[in-house]
Amino acid sequence: HGGIEAVLLVGINSVALLFSPLPLAAPSLMFAAGVERLCTLVFHVCWSVMIMRAVRGKKPLWLALALLTHAALDTGAALASFAGVGVWYIELALAVCAAPAALFVINEFRKEKKQ
Repeated sequence: HGGIEAVLLVGINSVALLFSPLPLAAPSLMFAAGVERLCTLVFHVCWSVMIMRAVRGKKPLWLALALLTHAALDTGAALASFAGVGVWYIELALAVCAAPAALFVINEFRKEKKQ
């Protein structure tokens, strides 16, 4: 889901903008969109692992955590944007949040590998 979303939302639009005769988007904003999509991919994998834990372990708390963190992240980014927070500050916050999500996925992968 995250990969398709990245291609459809950012990839195709970025390629179209590259070949546009008019400068419709600054290259830095196109780069920011790529950073955002990479962070989003990390989050989607993290949430998938949380849901897998919920199903395998019959622990609905993991499902609730996945839903709540997804809603909080989306809402926080949208509110920050509406409040006029700069794109790069939002991207930095996403990257800071993506780091522990990536570590969680790596840790879960290592646990799974040991079994």
